[in-house]
Amino acid sequence: MAGKITYPVNAGILDSAVVSDYDDRLTEFNNNRAFSNVSVNPVLKTVDINEENSASAAAFVNSAIFTEIRKSSHTGSISNDAVSRIGNRILPVDSSPSSSDLAVYATNKEETHGFKVKLYDSSISSSTTNRQFKFSTTDYPSSDFVGIDIDNYDYFILINPDIVSVGTDSVRPHFAKVTGIVGFDIFGDGLEFSPSYPTGVPNNAKVEIFKGPAKTDTDVVAVSYGLRGDANASTPKYDVFNIASRPTFYFYNDRLDEDDQLDYTTKYTVTVLRWWNYGTTITGTTVYAHSQFDEGLENQSQKSMIVSSSDYDKLTEGMSLFDTNGVYLGNIEGLFISDPTGSATYRLYLDYARVAISAASNVTLKIGKTIQNIVFRTESKFGDTIQNIGKHRLDAVLVDANRDLDDAGKQYNFAVEDTGVLVNGALNADAGVNITVDTVDATTKFAIGDTVYDDADAVVGVISAITSTQITLLANNVVALANNENLKRHVPDFNPIRWHKAFPRMHRQAANLLVVSSAVDGGMTGASKYLTFEKSELKNDKIPVVQGSNLNNPKNKMTKIAQVTTNTPYQSKDFEPIVTVKSVDVAAIDFNKPSLNIAPELTS
Repeated sequence: MAGKITYPVNAGILDSAVVSDYDDRLTEFNNNRAFSNVSVNPVLKTVDINEENSASAAAFVNSAIFTEIRKSSHTGSISNDAVSRIGNRILPVDSSPSSSDLAVYATNKEETHGFKVKLYDSSISSSTTNRQFKFSTTDYPSSDFVGIDIDNYDYFILINPDIVSVGTDSVRPHFAKVTGIVGFDIFGDGLEFSPSYPTGVPNNAKVEIFKGPAKTDTDVVAVSYGLRGDANASTPKYDVFNIASRPTFYFYNDRLDEDDQLDYTTKYTVTVLRWWNYGTTITGTTVYAHSQFDEGLENQSQKSMIVSSSDYDKLTEGMSLFDTNGVYLGNIEGLFISDPTGSATYRLYLDYARVAISAASNVTLKIGKTIQNIVFRTESKFGDTIQNIGKHRLDAVLVDANRDLDDAGKQYNFAVEDTGVLVNGALNADAGVNITVDTVDATTKFAIGDTVYDDADAVVGVISAITSTQITLLANNVVALANNENLKRHVPDFNPIRWHKAFPRMHRQAANLLVVSSAVDGGMTGASKYLTFEKSELKNDKIPVVQGSNLNNPKNKMTKIAQVTTNTPYQSKDFEPIVTVKSVDVAAIDFNKPSLNIAPELTS
């Protein structure tokens, strides 16, 4: 069991406590260590990263880390990721990058103010690291320029991609948004950015420029590009340990409740791209057809790929696969060897197909970068205790059934999925309690007490006993079953790689349907259903059932008096402040006519 995965660590949990590999990711959820109660400045912990290096032996390798956090589902890579670049890096200029290009940077050509850099020296020839900037809708409008389409995309700068030591001090990375093109000697030889560097930017400081999200992609709330991981096992740096906070992240504060942090009690997807040596090839000797969003199934050849033993050793769970054109196919969910004691067949299966995959033989596949989209939920702002700040101090406890079920990892009862367990021999309705099955070991997909569904999502029955080749029901099968019909089950518990399988009750189905589709997000993108609360000093402490009131509040403050008549006993202590709310209704109350309520005036 192995596999690389990035965990958003729960608030109050040490990153050293999160150690489960990709296969055992549910362990961290079940033990409340990840995914469910994440800080608004998330700690991102990656495990088994030394298994992901395109080699047969585990080892740490140099890499670049790209991260985006968005408040919606996502199945692809970061914004503007390209096969001809290291992620979305546009300077230095890459055409066919290799691992050695991770150590290639542009440099600041002179010491500058903390909000701008000079990246082009007109006295020397243009190169991959020495380019002039111009406003353009194309990335490279000519061989000497880098285009900046600042009206349609956001661009970012990373200063000091590596942590380096200068004497006793550490020079740490600084990540910021590009705000414009400037001129030092000529227009276009520099860029301005914000937030500014804490000091002047030194001469020869290493710099990279990235093309980020489209300005219309307003679901993106935080980004970070280009932070480095290294080959040293003793330094976690940014490949193993990363915190979403300034100055290594940029936050879109106009899309957030509070500056430089995520919102409380909100569902997010974090996209992490790790680039170490994209372009390494393996051969899929047999690739079976997948429809888009098809999930791979262990021990079912029709939902797998076959590779050679040498290529098999280069792979690990959680790693991404791409076709020869760089199209993202999916991530490896599992690796297994068929008939290991005989003529062994080395197979892999995907978590789910990002695109439709055609059946083929001897297909060139690419590895060398991995994309993972992980769903998480941030912590509550106040927990579940509603504090009464009045004199009686009677607190309330918020009970949210939807959240409780999500915390337990439970899926909707109506969410079902294929299992690959096929009926061996047709059965009429009410034929009996035994169903003979084949193709996939039934004990790996079902358990006693599970409900079995046919391929049309109709209930077949509830399991009372099970073996690898036979399912026994509590009562006769409810519906007829065809030979080779694919039996279905409830979607298993919590899965952080799919939006609709992680905290599924947090949002309504967008079309208010009782169906979760197999598409990108299952349609679970509607309004939030969780109960939340904010501090309100007027809600819990108001005098109930006021029959009449009189307020004298002159501007000279000489004769202030407030009188309140209520039909319920109410006592207040001497000098206890009383707040009055004056509300004016302009229109009479009429069920056929809306009333206009003027905003209240507060007086204390």
